Amino acid sequence: MTILLNHNDIEGICSPQLAFDAMQRAFTLEGNGEIGKTIRTDVETSNGWLRQMSVSADGLGCFGFKAMNLTRGVGVRYAIWLYDAKTGDLRVILDARHLTGTRTAATTAVATSYLANPVVERVAIIGSGFEAREHLVAFHSRYPEAEFAVYSRSADNRAAYIERMAGLNANLRNCDSMETALEYASVVILGTKSPTAFFEAGHIAPGVHVNSIGAARHDQAELTVDACAGFDLLCCDNPGSVLSEAGDAVAAVEAGAIDQESAIPLASIVAEKTAGRTGLTQATLFKSVGTAVQDIVLAQALVEEAERLGLGTPLDGFPSLKAF
Repeated sequence: MTILLNHNDIEGICSPQLAFDAMQRAFTLEGNGEIGKTIRTDVETSNGWLRQMSVSADGLGCFGFKAMNLTRGVGVRYAIWLYDAKTGDLRVILDARHLTGTRTAATTAVATSYLANPVVERVAIIGSGFEAREHLVAFHSRYPEAEFAVYSRSADNRAAYIERMAGLNANLRNCDSMETALEYASVVILGTKSPTAFFEAGHIAPGVHVNSIGAARHDQAELTVDACAGFDLLCCDNPGSVLSEAGDAVAAVEAGAIDQESAIPLASIVAEKTAGRTGLTQATLFKSVGTAVQDIVLAQALVEEAERLGLGTPLDGFPSLKAF
């Protein structure tokens, strides 16, 4: 039977640990060749755009898609449809707003576990919006003793962020410059929607691991061309998508600073097909724009948890079957 899971259902069961485990599984399956074909399409609308991301997760026995649409001046909506591969049954339609932010942060946390140095005492968070909030939740669950140094250009937004996240009881430091936040940080999270690059090659410290997850479109950029080229290792959730969609990566490719050959898929590292960090002084970069694999694998974990707890609204007989 098909069930409908709304935003409150998902928010109640999508814990940082569940999401981390799902992303670990997603990249393991992908790295071992247990994920089928993925398709990503964008369609312009009269006042925004519609993106559809489809995938067959052979290793999980399911397939599905996420649809997200932006309407200018209104906002963004996300929904995932998940099917059983054997029967074709539609298992769930779920609101994917919370899932999207959680899976992005969990993906970053998985990448960090493979690419950062083992001891993480200070994490710099650049940004104070949605992605910065989700990443603090995820990273505080992984590194509860770490200090989190927060910087964004708006002092008011930064203060509001610190106040909003106070309930986590994380060790938060309000920094009045990016340089102050980056000082002594072994892990950096860039979670902004900046239209212009601001993280330069001079900001790369020996041994640092940087996660750049805010720039997901051509009109967004976090790293300068020199910074993109300045790391010892570049890792992406999907190199093809990152290098063609993230504004800063596109600029670096066009300048000849990086290319497909220099970008290592995270799945290859998680599945132990490629080495990740190999030295304490290496500077590593992870860039992500999100994939259907991440969405569907987390959706599968969430529907299993929802079924265990008896959550969801039944949609009996939907959709109807045309037998042949």
